[in-house]
Amino acid sequence: MPRKPKELSIEQHFVDEMKKAFPTAQLHKYEIRRSEPDRICLLPGGRCVFVELKRPGKDLREEQVRAAKRLHDLGFECFMANTQRYRDWE
Repeated sequence: MPRKPKELSIEQHFVDEMKKAFPTAQLHKYEIRRSEPDRICLLPGGRCVFVELKRPGKDLREEQVRAAKRLHDLGFECFMANTQRYRDWE
């Protein structure tokens, strides 16, 4: 049975792909407190995106959904990403 990728390998894949797509972007770990998204991505054109990285098949915990909603209510884009798909929390 194949092993599922660890979140760290998913995070590295995400960073590599974002750097390819947006070479001038700034990607930062967002370690403010538990339940907040893993990454804050400052993209060209003044776009700021928060991203929670998950293993395939894992869902957001309830407190992570609440944290994303708070950021979304402030006008920020929040996404969950894994190696299989990228989807908006809304």
